[in-house]
Amino acid sequence: MNSARLPGKVLKPLAGKPVLWHVWQRCSRSRLARNIIVATSKERSDDAIATFCRKNKISFFRGDLDNVLKRFYACAAEHTLDVIVRITADCPLIDPFIIDELIKFFKESRADYASNCLRRVFPRGLDCEVFSFALLRQAYQKAKSAREKEHVTPYMIKHGDTAAYTVPKSYQGHWRLTLDDEADYLFLRRIYDKFYGGSGIIDVKQVIKYLKNNPNLNQNSAVIILGGGLAKDKNGRWRSTKYNDQNARPKAYGDYLRVVAASYLYRHNPNWVIALGGHGHLKGAPQAVTLAGVIKQELKKLGVKSSDIIVEGQSGSTFEQLRALARIAKNKNFKKVIIISNAYHLPRVKAMVENFKELGKAFTGINLNYVSAEKIVLKHQPKLWAKIIEAGYKSANIEKIIKSEQQGAKQIKQGTYKLR
Repeated sequence: MNSARLPGKVLKPLAGKPVLWHVWQRCSRSRLARNIIVATSKERSDDAIATFCRKNKISFFRGDLDNVLKRFYACAAEHTLDVIVRITADCPLIDPFIIDELIKFFKESRADYASNCLRRVFPRGLDCEVFSFALLRQAYQKAKSAREKEHVTPYMIKHGDTAAYTVPKSYQGHWRLTLDDEADYLFLRRIYDKFYGGSGIIDVKQVIKYLKNNPNLNQNSAVIILGGGLAKDKNGRWRSTKYNDQNARPKAYGDYLRVVAASYLYRHNPNWVIALGGHGHLKGAPQAVTLAGVIKQELKKLGVKSSDIIVEGQSGSTFEQLRALARIAKNKNFKKVIIISNAYHLPRVKAMVENFKELGKAFTGINLNYVSAEKIVLKHQPKLWAKIIEAGYKSANIEKIIKSEQQGAKQIKQGTYKLR
């Protein structure tokens, strides 16, 4: 539970069930492994795992936190095991077929350690190791380094009689199906949302086939919508602005186009998530819902899953939104980010990122792209949007704001721009 990169990861939900539940279910489908035991630590941080195991009538053992080798040895000794299959709890797609095939391979090879990890041609997350109790005992008695004690099997691999198992071609590939950080979790959550039917287990071969046919799925990408303003519809409900709104707060126009554009990208890239910003109640409009909250509801109406929307509802100005959303992108480990705003707004946005050191540093290491909402919607539905956009850019609202945005971008580059 005390994972540095993703605390509590083994009890995070996938399709309504904890990760550990899925791992246990999948291991239980093995025909050759008789006992499924969760080996956790005695630390208070792992009490939740023990509680989960008791509640679900899962056998568990509690041992040393840092010396995991000692924990394994004590567990195996207590249960008088002759052969141990090691599966880590952060592998919610571990395959029972691979477990059984490796057990058979281990017995046939007459080695005292066998693994598919010695010849890695498969996705991370399908890792499986089988070793004898005799070798485990030797490792426990003779291992010296912290690495050997923490990771259980390095001593065995170095000193044991090893055999390398190669998984069948249908299991081969180089994706990440393991749970190590937030990006892994977002990806696995989408896999479970797509493939898990509520009973049985996911066929990992189907997942691998799907990933091969959709090579861009695991790019850890996000679309960022920069919030602008709100206006009321004819029924008095708040919505994002249109080009011709007269009561927009603040004076920002055409923001709904950003929402539609993001939904189009999401529809064609369902593995992406959408992050959006915009602080709480607008000045002079205390009864208004948050800007980010309004945009989220509009996205949901356009078919975006709530679980794929990240809301940052505290920032106000464009600079504040960029700073807050960059922080989210770093925390979520997004490698590619597309910033969506209106065409009139993007030059100032780009100037901020390129000229304000704080923003430039915040987005370091991220493949950043700026795409106008107008360009996206015209690409996907030109007949619907062409006349609306043309009329909008001829309106007094937009003509005035274009001049303001151009002046702002110029001041940023000159170093005279004043942040609100």
